[in-house]
Amino acid sequence: MITGNAEYKNGARGHFDFKEWKTLKKMMDQEENLKKVNLFIPIKNIDSEIRTIKKETDSKEEVYFVVEVGYYESLGERGLNNSFFYDEVPTKKEIIQDIKEDLLKDLKEYKNKILSGAEEEFLKILKRIERRLSQ
Repeated sequence: MITGNAEYKNGARGHFDFKEWKTLKKMMDQEENLKKVNLFIPIKNIDSEIRTIKKETDSKEEVYFVVEVGYYESLGERGLNNSFFYDEVPTKKEIIQDIKEDLLKDLKEYKNKILSGAEEEFLKILKRIERRLSQ
């Protein structure tokens, strides 16, 4: 079940419950006045969360989608935010794959440099995530 809240360009808001991701994708594709959906879907095995999907328009009136995610959710407010950009509404699987690739890239970077205190915390979590992914 996917539960969330939709925000529209005119300021209206609505709540939704969908059984499948494809229903959410259909809503994002078809509703022209839709601005953003707030999802807050935890992905525990990679200590992340899909937070929002925003529908944006560039200067050429082309629509694209921005997915905001949270990393290192177990750290609470000390976690990080990141955004991914897509030409169409991505599937949940695509978002999770992009998060995994980004976290593994971070792991490689953190292994080869002197770390701040926060980065040391991130590295501990990244090593746990790496172990989970290799199982």
